[in-house]
Amino acid sequence: MDISVGGLGLLASREISSPEGHARISLAFDLPCPSGESRQICAIGEVRYCLKLTEENRYRVGVKFLQITDEDKLAIADFVRSRF
Repeated sequence: MDISVGGLGLLASREISSPEGHARISLAFDLPCPSGESRQICAIGEVRYCLKLTEENRYRVGVKFLQITDEDKLAIADFVRSRF
């Protein structure tokens, strides 16, 4: 999983862009917890880049978190620390 307290990287089946520049998107995903359970993370993000991959209809997308709760940031930080 490509994630930090500042944002995440994901794969998309379509291009995500906006005529005004960086598209804003709503995110909701399950973050694995060390206990074996998961926590739903909800955030508003800004697409910083969207690159077409060589595979057909696949895009690498970088998202910067704009709105995310402190509790969700802490859960992400704990997840990242548990991976090292």
